[in-house]
Amino acid sequence: MISFRNFSITVIATCSLMIQSCNESLPVRDDLTGQFSATVLLAFQREGAENNFRIYITVKNNTDETIEERASFGGTVEIQWIPSMVGEAPPEVNTKRTFSIGNGNIFRAAGYNRETAMLRLAANDSVVFSVSWNLRTNDSTFLPRYWAVYNDTQCKVRNLNGEISFRRITHRQKFLVSANVKIFNKLAVLYSAPTYLKQCYVAPYKTEVNPPEAPCTNINIFDPCSIVE
Repeated sequence: MISFRNFSITVIATCSLMIQSCNESLPVRDDLTGQFSATVLLAFQREGAENNFRIYITVKNNTDETIEERASFGGTVEIQWIPSMVGEAPPEVNTKRTFSIGNGNIFRAAGYNRETAMLRLAANDSVVFSVSWNLRTNDSTFLPRYWAVYNDTQCKVRNLNGEISFRRITHRQKFLVSANVKIFNKLAVLYSAPTYLKQCYVAPYKTEVNPPEAPCTNINIFDPCSIVE
């Protein structure tokens, strides 16, 4: 087990067949930042009358040891829409959205004890954070208003106004996503590489109204456009 206390690493090992043990202190290290990685992923999420995107930030322990220390979760994630053509959005539109990351954004942390705030992270295990984005930028601009859409002619729905129409899926959009995140006090801030991701948005609706023998195709949250492209 690796502990960040005093920035030292203590390995406890069995030394002999006589059931004796020894403690070996390895050289002091500044930190283990280089042994962790941070990556981002973007998915579509249907949430009732307001469909969203969900951003996942994964921090992975790439060492071959279990690490245990008091957790300190924090950071930010920024997503920026990259228009595909000049004039697709007015120049004054802010295309960025920034979020803070904290305890409330934990999506998966199997070794985290909320009562003691201790985090035990096994070799190759990860902590995953998630942020829900309503497609509004920092200045509250609703980006889908600028996106061209496909009509999914194989799926009829009752829209939010109660009218029957085809399901509407936007053309594939490009985003630049980056994050910085901290999981231990004694571990430096981790930065994900700025990553270009593409995703599609499905306009919200109340219910599907296709007949049971010809249901609408289920949406792949990682690629909704696959239905119409």
